[in-house]
Amino acid sequence: MEENKKENHDTKINNLKMTLGIIVAILLIFGILYLIYDINSIINPERPSSNSSNDQIVVTYRDGETFTTNTVIQE
Repeated sequence: MEENKKENHDTKINNLKMTLGIIVAILLIFGILYLIYDINSIINPERPSSNSSNDQIVVTYRDGETFTTNTVIQE
């Protein structure tokens, strides 16, 4: 009976170790992917982003005339 309890306890510990190992591996993979993305954004800074200071707004009036302006975003 006591041997069965020890086996159950060992099984629970092994399951916990395996679960924690899987969680750590997943976090490590996502961390590496984010690092690659971050390094790539440093190498290629010309990639368009939502905060681009060269954004243009085009306004069309009712008479068909269009007006273009540059939006200046100061950080």
